[in-house]
Parts: sequence; structure tokens; C-alpha cells
Amino acid sequence: FDATLIHTHTFDMSDLPETIRYAKDRVEDAIKVVVTNKFTYAKDIAAE
Repeated sequence: FDATLIHTHTFDMSDLPETIRYAKDRVEDAIKVVVTNKFTYAKDIAAE
């Protein structure tokens, strides 16, 4: 099964409250909401 077919939104860990709202309220027809810390790491690297 290819989960990317239902993966509709990706959020950074720092946006967890917004992520939960998207999943709970189906904002923008959210189906599969993914939380990652990759974005935070990328922002930290870019800031250096």
C-alpha cells in the first residue's frame, strides 16, 4: 500500500497544535497529516 496516496499535509513538530487542528477538523480536506522534525533541522542549518 502506497501511503503517499492519502498523505495530504506535512507539518513541522513546532506546529503541532495546528497539525492537530488540521487532522481533527479536516481543514483543507486533510486525510493523512504527518508531523516531522526535518523542517526544524533544515531551518537551523539555514540559519547558520
